Formats: sequence, structure tokens, C-alpha cells
Amino acid sequence: MFGPDGALWFTAQNSNVIGRLDIETGKIAEYGVPTQDAHPYGIVSAGDGALWFCELSGRKLGRVDPRGGAITEYAPSERNVEPRRLVAVGGAIYFTDSGGGRLGRITLADKKFKMWDSPSGNHSEPYGIAADTSGKIWYEESATDANKLVRFDPAVEEFRTYPMPAPNSSVRNMARDAKGRLWLPLSLANKIAVVE
Repeated sequence: MFGPDGALWFTAQNSNVIGRLDIETGKIAEYGVPTQDAHPYGIVSAGDGALWFCELSGRKLGRVDPRGGAITEYAPSERNVEPRRLVAVGGAIYFTDSGGGRLGRITLADKKFKMWDSPSGNHSEPYGIAADTSGKIWYEESATDANKLVRFDPAVEEFRTYPMPAPNSSVRNMARDAKGRLWLPLSLANKIAVVE
């Protein structure tokens, strides 16, 4: 993920560090995650000028200040949270909670969390996540018995589900293109789907 400083930022899951690659010099800097064995996973650039990432095993979200690499961690009060992927939308970060079967949000201004149960329940294993051009949140429930695409409207806090085009799809990443379409690699189905 390119940050506001123009550098390429990345997570090193098993090394428990956040990395920064200066694309002009090729120099790499590493910043240790304060929680031991946190398994940083996924990273996004947010509206507060920082980069945010999930701590899969640390059960937290992390914030990296690109002006020096200082990392601050934020933990939701709910138990069994396993933040998997995240997306920045306006003044908030939305994330999938794979372990608890929830969608979560932290607001950038006050760092307060809010959690919603995913439509298919606490074993639905939400994974890949993205936002459309209207600010609605999309993610996939990757559990085999769920296998649904979910749309969440933050304005009214309502969910809508759609069947996936293949059984056992397992969408680990989503991306929005320049035309506003959402692209979904179906990792276990060996296909790619698009939401137009």
C-alpha cells in the first residue's frame, strides 16, 4: 500500500513488523509491532494521514505514523476478535472479524469501536473487504456453509446478502477499479468475480 509519504508500506506477518520501502532509494525500514506475535495482516492508508493494519493474533488494529514509524495499537472490547482485512472509508476504518463472525468499525476521530454480527452468524468467517463508490461496505463470508457476499450500508446500518457464484469461494482480497467495479478473486474456486 502506498502511503501519503509516497513510500510502499507492507506487513511482514511472521516477522511481526511493518515495513516501509523507499521507492526512490530502495531502502527498507522496519518497525516492530508492540504486541509480540501479533501477525500484522493487511494495511491501508486512511484519512487521518496514517496507515492502519490488522493484528490477526494480537486481536487489535494498529496505526502507523508515516513520519517516523511510531505504532499505536487499539483493541476492541469484544472477545475472540480476529481482525482479518480492513478498508478506509471517510473518517473510519471497517474491518472483518474472522474469529467472531462480525464486521467492525473504528472511527478515526475518537478511536471508538462498533461491532455488528454478520448475517450468517459467528462462524461465518468474514474475510476480504472493500468499499464501493457510495461508501457501502462489501465483504465475503468465507465459511463453507456461509459463502455469501455481504453489503453493509453504514448510513442505515443494514446488511444485504448475495449468493457467491461458486461454492467455497473464499475471497481473501477485494479491489475496486477506476470504474467503480469490485473485483473478487475466488481463491478456492479458481475464478474471478466482478460486482458491477
